[in-house]
Amino acid sequence: MLAVSFVALYAAHQVGDHWFQTPTQALSKGGPGWAARAACARHVAVLAAVKAAALWAAFTVTGLPARPAWWAVGLGVDAVSHYWADRRSTLRRLAAVFGPGKAAFFDLGSPRAGHDDNPTLGTGACAVRGFAVHLHTLNPVYQAPPADLLPRQYTRLMPYLFSDEEVTALMRAAGRMRHGPAGLTYQTLIGLLAVTGLRPSEAYRLDRGHFDPDDATLTVVRSKYGKSRQLVLDPSTITALLDYGRHRDRHYPHPVEPSLLVSMQRTRLNVISTERSFVRLAHAVGIRPRSDRTRPRLKDLRHTFAVNTLISWYRSGADVDTRLPALSTWLGHVDPEATYWYLQASPELLALAAERADRHRAQEAPP
Repeated sequence: MLAVSFVALYAAHQVGDHWFQTPTQALSKGGPGWAARAACARHVAVLAAVKAAALWAAFTVTGLPARPAWWAVGLGVDAVSHYWADRRSTLRRLAAVFGPGKAAFFDLGSPRAGHDDNPTLGTGACAVRGFAVHLHTLNPVYQAPPADLLPRQYTRLMPYLFSDEEVTALMRAAGRMRHGPAGLTYQTLIGLLAVTGLRPSEAYRLDRGHFDPDDATLTVVRSKYGKSRQLVLDPSTITALLDYGRHRDRHYPHPVEPSLLVSMQRTRLNVISTERSFVRLAHAVGIRPRSDRTRPRLKDLRHTFAVNTLISWYRSGADVDTRLPALSTWLGHVDPEATYWYLQASPELLALAAERADRHRAQEAPP
């Protein structure tokens, strides 16, 4: 009976944790806020259901007597502990209980202040290996753990860079959504991210008062690292936002919140529902992942904006190094170092940067 239970639960865990868990749940379940807690709860609930189904099937096939009450207790404990671990912040608090040293170790691999790092908490193991590799280069007597010993090392996903045609197709597909007002909201969201480079979370937090058509500005408040900034809008963007506002006020005359973009529930948009809808829109227009590490995401509209801006500067012969701080400020980065990451995001951008560097070296070379 124990062997049957083990095999069934092990197989169910692999299926539930890796097949049934959605990308949105995997990305957001450890984050702050109730939306992230709900995403984690949904993942744990589905995982528990898959395990229960696997136990029932295994005991039915083998003819062993079922123990629903015991299963319920065991799966309940498993679900609570799984949720507790997936929330991540709970593990850090546990580490802090055992002393500041344990908490400091846990924080190794966490996002660095002032950098656009992976937003999830790290375990510290990957950072420790990196330090060991550094020591090994200084003195071979120090040994570094094998890379495959730490399979959970974070590797930043490469952005999916949308073409103008793909952005247009996404907006048209949004306009064909069954619920008309929702379609208009998604059209506006996609267009706004594409032309401003906002983070999706920044767009969700926008209130109506943050948009000033008279001054042609959009004020972004409480952004990443607590920064705020003001963006100057193109006349076409102002027109689109004013048109959306008129339709929004007609369909949602009494919203729950004063948000600029309104959901079907008359509340702010949230990361879970918008990412799910965006995946559907991308699939509907034939946009597919380019690789396991390059999948179309809503935030990639921001990456596309940044890369296209840099490409246009290189093509026009502008001094990119001089202008980069302005782009960093526009994007809400703490310093230009985070913006330099975009130079590796596009082969075309890398080629333009290399060509610029070759010309600079040729000009400085002695005759």
